[in-house]
Amino acid sequence: MKRIIILLLVFSVLAWPMVSGAEDFRSAVWGAKPEQVEHDERMLSLYHKSDNQLVFHGKVVGFPAAVYFHFSSSGLDHGTILFLQKHVEAERYMEDHAAVRKLLIEKYGNPSSNAETWSGTNAKTKTKQLAEALAKGQVNIVTGWKTDTSEIFLILGGKDGRISMRINYFSKDLYNFDVKREARPNEL
Repeated sequence: MKRIIILLLVFSVLAWPMVSGAEDFRSAVWGAKPEQVEHDERMLSLYHKSDNQLVFHGKVVGFPAAVYFHFSSSGLDHGTILFLQKHVEAERYMEDHAAVRKLLIEKYGNPSSNAETWSGTNAKTKTKQLAEALAKGQVNIVTGWKTDTSEIFLILGGKDGRISMRINYFSKDLYNFDVKREARPNEL
């Protein structure tokens, strides 16, 4: 009888993240295996599958998006939502960014970091100039949040006349920030 009680306690502790609704990235928890993520991701269509990555397409908060789940030997360790909306006017990307930022603040609270990183010109005065600088790759706007299990970064940037927005989610425990930054310094 004592063994059954111990087994039930162990099972309830292991199952707690699943029954509590504690998700780290979309419907997944850090450490999940690709098969589990593929099974649980029901809102988007599977687009690409490999040993260390699943890519889904669909709408995220009303915007067309590609959602990347990245896996290491420890399971899911980071994910990316790449927004695929296209606008003629650069200012529209800034409006989208403000809308997504507001939703993230509602979910995670006030950001732990907020930075505009400029290169080249320092024409930071007006929205139109900021939008043009984004398109030219002269500025990146990065807003960050920290939770108990994750680091989250909303990034708005551009290059060669194209602006993009993405949200990167990283497991604090499973993602090796030092090694990844050396190998791929622009990932954040």
